[in-house]
Amino acid sequence: MSRAGWIVTVRSPDATSRTWRFGPGEVRVGRDASCGVRLEAAEISGVHLRLLLGDHAASVVDAESRHGARLDGEPLPPGRAVPLPAGAEVALAGHHLRVDPDAPGGFTTDSRLTADRAAEVRAAVAGVAGRAPDEAAPVVKDAPHTTRGTDRIYVLALVLATLGAMLALAALGRALTH
Repeated sequence: MSRAGWIVTVRSPDATSRTWRFGPGEVRVGRDASCGVRLEAAEISGVHLRLLLGDHAASVVDAESRHGARLDGEPLPPGRAVPLPAGAEVALAGHHLRVDPDAPGGFTTDSRLTADRAAEVRAAVAGVAGRAPDEAAPVVKDAPHTTRGTDRIYVLALVLATLGAMLALAALGRALTH
């Protein structure tokens, strides 16, 4: 029986935590835009680590990063897959990464960005309600650390909020003309 997926949690040097959910496969960790887990720090390489997430086990590979990484305090050998036991922590440039199996049907998101996204959606909705019909809709910046499924939820929320604001404006317009 295969697992539903994996939860990757990163605790940053400023003590904030971010969480992502991935299915089995390879996940790259680093500063590069192609990384599934993006970390913005000068000491983090473009691709710093590769997480190899299987159905039942996980491994970590130091992608020959500039500053290296440590698994439970021991240096990771560059370019070689090392088993990632449950509860183990990988340290890289002050960040602490942990990979845990996800429960079937589980859902996680980047918790640090959730409040930011909610504020952006509220601002976008307020902007839609206060603009003329021919003006462009406000652009909500893309969150760099969310998974594809989470982005779809945010886009859907933004579309629904915008549609709701447009319907409210139309109803107000009809009420004022009658």
